[in-house]
Amino acid sequence: MLSTIDIHNYHLISQVSLALSTGLITITGESGAGKSIFIDALMWCLGHDSDVVEPGAKVSLCWELTSDHPATAWLESQSIDTEDCIISRQKLASGRSRFTINQQPIPKSLVVQLAQKLVTIH
Repeated sequence: MLSTIDIHNYHLISQVSLALSTGLITITGESGAGKSIFIDALMWCLGHDSDVVEPGAKVSLCWELTSDHPATAWLESQSIDTEDCIISRQKLASGRSRFTINQQPIPKSLVVQLAQKLVTIH
């Protein structure tokens, strides 16, 4: 279950931290309220490209996983700690991005693999 979302300096969002509870999560709001930017930030953290992302942008997503969750087995197969599952992406001054899983630097391709086990957005 996705439990925490932290977004810093991503497009119009200067800083937001959300703690999520169990159950269905619905994002609603008027046009221009930032719903699409919020979803873009989640997808950007999970390896998708985004339009202009300024240096210093950072998005972190934290999941609470059970021992039988497919992502737990994947983390173990990559020798990554399974106590938590925190994926972060930060835009560097060089224009490149830095991905981490549980504070361990990781290539984008592996983040994308893990994301397929964690998220489905319709």
